[in-house]
Amino acid sequence: MSKEQWNIPLASYLDEAGEDPLSSCKNLKKFGIHYVFLRHVWAGNILKVSDANHAKLKSILKDNDISVIGIASELGKVNASKLSLITDEEIEQTANICRYYNASMVRVFVGEHDNHFTSDNIQEWLERVSKIFTSHGIKPLMEISPDSCFTNSITIADYLSKNKKWRLLYDPVNFILKKNIDPFIRHWTLLKQFVEAIDVRDLKIGSGFKPPGMGDSKIELTISDSIKNNHKHWFVMEPSLGRRHGQGRSKEDTFGFAIEGLKMILDEKPIGEV
Repeated sequence: MSKEQWNIPLASYLDEAGEDPLSSCKNLKKFGIHYVFLRHVWAGNILKVSDANHAKLKSILKDNDISVIGIASELGKVNASKLSLITDEEIEQTANICRYYNASMVRVFVGEHDNHFTSDNIQEWLERVSKIFTSHGIKPLMEISPDSCFTNSITIADYLSKNKKWRLLYDPVNFILKKNIDPFIRHWTLLKQFVEAIDVRDLKIGSGFKPPGMGDSKIELTISDSIKNNHKHWFVMEPSLGRRHGQGRSKEDTFGFAIEGLKMILDEKPIGEV
């Protein structure tokens, strides 16, 4: 499938497409994908990479016509009551990495649940993060993990309504990892107005990760509804690190299975009114 044949804004986490950045880029080009989020490269998180390896990675991306749309940082992945201990300098350093790769978005967490956090902890963090990143022209994307300090959609929507410079990185799998619920009704319908990007992956309760459309995350309904309503969300491939789909499968093979699942979803007729 060529670049021109995708009728949706499609990207991928670079580390999901291959065993190393060069093989990932070659595999992405094979499927006509030219946009990536940077998360892990070689042996560590993108924010821990040396200057020399940043230069090497940037050269590989340029040579393969791959553009970076976002940085998947680990900022905010601490107990919520300790968010204030993250310094402005750490946030600025992350912003500098975004600027180095011309990334317009950055993933940021909002703290993990503990028994001591307050809403003030969260609000102060949201305000501080948005002030620094937006001053650099970078959009912060909130990701809600299963361990987040809050997972209730009404609470999430309330914070996003009050902090309009934030957007949501929506991953339906994160909402069903600990609860067997319908995330389309329970979460998507309430949160889609805040969504900037959607992680494309799927999970079958009791059986692990599956190609998109073959699990319980309702990713097929989410994608169809987004397209039907012309939301123009970014769709970001995240098959879940090759090993998830079966023993002995390479990341390249797993990525191919995920692409086939996505193509099946896109080839279906649009869903009806929801």
